[in-house]
Amino acid sequence: EPVSCRSAEESDIDDIMLMVRQARNSLKKHRVDQWQGDYPTRDDFLSAISEGECHIIMYGSKTAGVFCLSEKPEEAYDGLTDGKWHSDGKYCTVHRCAIEAGFRGTGLSDYIFSFSEQIARDKDALAVRVDTHRKNEAMKKLLKKCGYTYRGNVLVTSEEGHDPRRQAFEKIL
Repeated sequence: EPVSCRSAEESDIDDIMLMVRQARNSLKKHRVDQWQGDYPTRDDFLSAISEGECHIIMYGSKTAGVFCLSEKPEEAYDGLTDGKWHSDGKYCTVHRCAIEAGFRGTGLSDYIFSFSEQIARDKDALAVRVDTHRKNEAMKKLLKKCGYTYRGNVLVTSEEGHDPRRQAFEKIL
């Protein structure tokens, strides 16, 4: 089946929230304190959809993944500690990515980054940045495989009451 990427639409929200629930359960099973509260919410995704930042990965006619890509500077990244960013220019940030449970382990997650990098290039970005929970070994392994380099640590405020420490990664395009 061909793999493709398209902008998410409001009609995708139920599929998106299913993938979020599946990811939340997987993270919990692996004792990762990420996405264990309300975040990310339906409204987070609806807002990203309306801003053109939410994207769906399709495997043939099946919804296989979701990611958000923003070209707005990420405030938390200004507080990077224990390292430094290698790009001073425009960057895009990948947020809220998940693969449908039936597609986990198939290599489809690589497409989150290949598609996000292509979109970022189209927006004249010089780099793509992403952060993940320090215990999210699956995501860290994926980032390394896709050519991202650990740059330091940041604190995120989106998940109140949960561990705010994240490891930050960057790939120069």
